[in-house]
Amino acid sequence: MKSIFSFSLILFFNFSFSQVSITTASYTQNFGVSDVASGAWTDNSTFAGWYLTSSASPAFKGSVNITAALPTNTGGFYIYEINSNNNMKLGTRASTTTNTGYIGLRLKNNTSQAIESIRVSYMGYQLSLAENGTGNTNTLAFSYRISAIANTSLTSGSFTNVAALNYSAPNNYVTGGSNQRQSFQGTVSSAITNCVNIPSLAVGSEIMLRWTDIDNSSNDHHLAIDDVTISFGFDNACAVILPVELLNLDGKCVNDNALLNWSTASERNNDYFFVEGSEDGINYNQIVDVKADGNSSTQNNYSAEVSNNYQYYKLSQVDFDGKVTELQTISLDCTESSELLLYPNPTAELINIQNVERNSELTLIDYTGKILETIVLDNVTECQFDMRKYSEGIYFIVNKSSIKTTTKKFQFLK
Repeated sequence: MKSIFSFSLILFFNFSFSQVSITTASYTQNFGVSDVASGAWTDNSTFAGWYLTSSASPAFKGSVNITAALPTNTGGFYIYEINSNNNMKLGTRASTTTNTGYIGLRLKNNTSQAIESIRVSYMGYQLSLAENGTGNTNTLAFSYRISAIANTSLTSGSFTNVAALNYSAPNNYVTGGSNQRQSFQGTVSSAITNCVNIPSLAVGSEIMLRWTDIDNSSNDHHLAIDDVTISFGFDNACAVILPVELLNLDGKCVNDNALLNWSTASERNNDYFFVEGSEDGINYNQIVDVKADGNSSTQNNYSAEVSNNYQYYKLSQVDFDGKVTELQTISLDCTESSELLLYPNPTAELINIQNVERNSELTLIDYTGKILETIVLDNVTECQFDMRKYSEGIYFIVNKSSIKTTTKKFQFLK
């Protein structure tokens, strides 16, 4: 819960990156569809926040289309395109001319508090096979540097290496020579992701993220990165960040329909919610979609009235990228207003029972059939059991009167 709240604060205070304005909890860079001519690279302008440096000269060679033909062996930085697919990647081929190449991303903390962790994700690509000799694994090595003042250099200052975020080319050709042998047309790639607890990044301070391509002996492959995402945390837990912090979900019967209400404390890249209904708690049918706020750090309230008569209702959310997360399921039967009603289901504390038969008996039973508690009711139609003293699992409520016996199932999750 702490990490989710911390991320939502980024939305509220606006995280700005040099010339990049960020309004979500994470920064994303896809290098897009635009060709960049040779010599046209400008730091912090061609792509805002991005820098290129080599230990010999900043040799930017422009765009190159990687096809089945052998790629150029000229060292330098490139915008790579694969078979004219208009999906560019930023990369480098180190050589004796350019020596080591550095790709950098400069970010600045303009929130109201220090940042303690970053989660870095990107795609690494090997775009060619070179005659690079025995034991020369070409790698884009990841590191970072924190600075209290503006610092655009990719070579000065102390950088901290993070091996878990390196991209190492998986293919190698042991013959040492000076030629490229073949191209890999975007088919050799790996998704790299890891969370890093960093020294405190104070308000107003900067962090430079750096990918380093050293000049190996013999020859070097073409290597590139794309789809870079950086997320930020105000604690150092490196926790998994959920897209939605759900406060509650409940329902009631209105004119034989189910009226569902739910609230969120924060939302991150949340496109929409959808509600599914089920008669048996196993097989679900999608009933309705509800548009979400998207990104928020304040409470949002939602509702949906559905005419379908089910006993179970499941709420899920969908990210902008299509990822689905199930949030909560409740039991609500509106086919008969006098039907026994249990909520919330699942529950983490109390299980509330409504529509109880007057002058009847309520019994709490575990999944083995063991009777745990019994309440004898007088002229009332609702009551509750405190589940916090029991173990997680499936339980049953039995309502027995002189006329009928009704059994309902619920789940207890601590």
